[in-house]
Formats: sequence, C-alpha cells, structure tokens
Amino acid sequence: MDPVFDCVGDPRAMGHAQGLVCKDAIRAALAERGIATRRSRIPTLRALTRGHRLGRGAGRELVRHYTHLAERMAGIARNADVPFESLMDLFSRATTPPDPSDILFAPAVAIASARTGGAAPILLRTLCGGPFSQSHWWLRRSRPEVGFASIEVTLPWLATAVAGINEAGVSLALVPRSESYGSGVLAGAVNARHAPHAVLLVQECLQRFEDVEGCVDWCSKRPRAGNVSLVIVDAQGRLARAEVEGTGCRISDFDEAVAFDGAPEPLSGALAGHLARDASLSGEAATAVADALGEHSVWLEPAARKLSLRSLRGPGGDEKAVEISL
Repeated sequence: MDPVFDCVGDPRAMGHAQGLVCKDAIRAALAERGIATRRSRIPTLRALTRGHRLGRGAGRELVRHYTHLAERMAGIARNADVPFESLMDLFSRATTPPDPSDILFAPAVAIASARTGGAAPILLRTLCGGPFSQSHWWLRRSRPEVGFASIEVTLPWLATAVAGINEAGVSLALVPRSESYGSGVLAGAVNARHAPHAVLLVQECLQRFEDVEGCVDWCSKRPRAGNVSLVIVDAQGRLARAEVEGTGCRISDFDEAVAFDGAPEPLSGALAGHLARDASLSGEAATAVADALGEHSVWLEPAARKLSLRSLRGPGGDEKAVEISL
C-alpha cells in the first residue's frame, strides 16, 4: 500500500515532517522535470524578494495569501534538502496551466451523495494510477497546531491535497473540469492577477471549517485560479460545489440526493443513470469508470470521519485497500 505519514504542529514543522519522509520522491520529481535540487548553504532571503518563482507572479501571491501553506512548503523544501524556489517552481509548472498528462490534473470523477433515508453521506473520487505500491499518491495525517485534524490524499511534494476529510466531518475532493461554464475559457486562460491555483483551497478548508457553508464562503472570497471543481460534503449530508474557471468561482448547491462532477462523455450519461438507482459505485458502472479514469478511488465518509482507498475492479467494485479513521 502507499506510504502513510503524519504531520503535526505549526505549518513549518508539518512541512519538515513531510520533507523528511518524502525526501527521495521529492528530489526525484524535481530531477525528472530538470529543476535544481541543490540548495545553497548560505542563508539568504533573496528568493523571497527577487526569485523567479517566489519574488513575483503566482508564487509571490501564494506566499501573500496562503501563508500557512507557503510555510509548509518552506518546511518541505528544508528537510527534503532542496531549494524553496525549486519546490515553488514545481508547483507552478504543475498548476499553471494544468498539464493533462500530469497526475495532479489527470481526468477524475467525484461522486457525492446525501444518502437520504437515514444512510450516511459519502464522497468518492477516482485516483489515476491507483493507491498501491507503484502509485504516486500518498496518505497524510495532518494535525495542525491550530485548526482541525484531517486525513488527505496528496503527492510527496504537495502541501495541499486532492481529497480529504477532517475531524468535523467536512470532506472535499478536487477534480479537473473538461468543460467550463459561461464564457468557455479553459484551463490555460490568462491569469492577469497571478492568483494561486485553487487546489490550495482543499487544505485550507479542511483545516478551517466544520460545515459546507464555511467552505463555500472561503472558496468564493480567496484569490484562486484554474479550471477545477471542488465538491464538498459535510457530516450533516449537505452538498455543494465550487466551480473555478480562470479567476472566477461559481457556487452550486446540489438539490438532488446524488451528484457527480468530472466524468467525460459518454461516461457521464451512463453514470448518471446508475447513480439514480444506487448511490454507490459498483458493477458495470465501476468497471466503466475504471476503464476511463483509473482502477482506484478514495472514499470519504463524513459521518464516520473515515477515509478508505478502494479498488473499482474488486468484488462489487468495493474492495478496500487502506482504511483510516480520525
């Protein structure tokens, strides 16, 4: 199974823990993209004032508006023994604009269910490449000094996450959007404000909020950019979606009991029909999703404060690989 690691304390200490555990994977990711891995032994603030990624553009805005996550990134870089500038360069390349070939923005589907009739709500997201030994995905338990503890699915070098659940039962999943609403502007749209990518909102919401209302308010007010949706479910079964296009954000409440986001055509039609009958993902629907988007998924159960990784090709499409509770 994938590595599971813990991050505890203030933001920089949490980053230190991740950098230490994930050092080899982080350095390999940088080297693969031709980004410098050698860190200067002379203390300097130059990168924060004049650096290519930290001194201007989206990197500067990330440090300005997402201070805790910037501190985490600095901690990751320190204990991975790589330049902070290089880690920001890696983040910037992966998020502006998103490359469909990169696992961070590989096609995925998120399915949310209020599970009416007494059943507990659920949120699931498919994972490209799967949650086993050859996967790039890692599981992280975050216990910040201030805020809610959470469990997340992330990448070794990433301070935020693509999906997670906190101790209040708030669950989030980020999925790339193949089509945009309104103007038709897609992921590569000019971001004149250099707003940081919306993937940062996942960790921010997990640490800060205990319900859907707090999350959607935060998503609508924070600087953000991209072409993604954040699907949000809380322990009471309330559902919402923050659709980010360019630097705009549209909040949608789900009126129906079951909703999904991110599935390409013609999968979306078949999936909608299946979910209308059954809020789980199993049988023919699970096989179709596995063929199109990858064989594995992360299941988030807000009422139980539980995260599990499952194989979509297991018996009934519901074979658990890893399960963690808060």
